[in-house]
Amino acid sequence: MILSIFAVHAEQAAEGSEWTEQELALLAKAVARYPGGVADRWEKISHMVGRSVKEVYTQYCALSFVTPFYSQYH
Repeated sequence: MILSIFAVHAEQAAEGSEWTEQELALLAKAVARYPGGVADRWEKISHMVGRSVKEVYTQYCALSFVTPFYSQYH
């Protein structure tokens, strides 16, 4: 139980932190690897990048000037 609480706090602390060049490169590779229409696309991208689904989707939208569609992720 303590470990799961620690993991949740660590994830929350990481959210909102600045993206490194390595993470941005991984995001670009992951988006290319998992194009639109792939089942569980954002979960796969999230796993590859090491950030939450919300973080990767928000960063993707910010970089590509796509209108965000958050209802699925809130």
